[in-house]
Amino acid sequence: MRSGRFTKILGAAASTCAFMAVVTGSSSAQDVGAPGTSVDTGPVDTSSAVAQAEVIRLDEIEVTARRRVEDIRDVPISITTVTEADIVESDLEDFEDFIEITPGFNALLSPNSFTSSFNVRGVGSVVPGGFEDGSVSAYVDGVPVPLGQLDTYYLDIQQVEVLRGPQGTLYGKTAQAGAVNITTIGPSDFFEASLTGTVGTNDLYGITGVVSGPIVDGRLNGRLLIDAETEDSFIRVVNQGNRSLGHDRRFVVRGTLDAFWSERLNTRLSLS
Repeated sequence: MRSGRFTKILGAAASTCAFMAVVTGSSSAQDVGAPGTSVDTGPVDTSSAVAQAEVIRLDEIEVTARRRVEDIRDVPISITTVTEADIVESDLEDFEDFIEITPGFNALLSPNSFTSSFNVRGVGSVVPGGFEDGSVSAYVDGVPVPLGQLDTYYLDIQQVEVLRGPQGTLYGKTAQAGAVNITTIGPSDFFEASLTGTVGTNDLYGITGVVSGPIVDGRLNGRLLIDAETEDSFIRVVNQGNRSLGHDRRFVVRGTLDAFWSERLNTRLSLS
């Protein structure tokens, strides 16, 4: 009885193996195809593979941190750069807006820059107003500007660079903590003009106009900016006819001239 049962089990197993071999052989025949016949495997979608193989390239950012134009990736300095496009896209108006998006750069701002205090990585002027030698230097178009005279509201900015860490070699002894390098938009070699108006709450009205272009073709270019803004305080004196308690008035005029003496020599004069 046991031998007969064992024989039946072996027979069933052999039948199962034979069936699997037939099914596998049929599948292989369908995949490979008979000799002399072509097998259509359908179109191969390579778009996803190509997309995965594409290299993400960052936009090239040029800086002048080392007093020459370089790619930021080639400069061995911790730098945060805010370009003109970033300023327009983020609607940055003054240093307070700029500080909010710059890591490691802080300031105690007051209505005028003379009593403001700037620091990089927590190191900066001890006394607001910078009566002592501070630890942060500021440069506008390559010209050193004392922090006590640095405007906290800037227009026509092309790029702002914040250099973190000691920068005494190129920026002097007052740059132990870092330096701020501001580049304004220079005159263009073609005519352009723009006019922008602003209207807001608390009787906010503003207007900004820019005119730029060649004065002497190939030799002298100029740029003129005029900005005016007025805004009342949000505090009102009810028993005095709802009079505004305080107001903000701003009027800025800036003129820039670029003179080209030769292919390698040019000068810039800026007055504001």
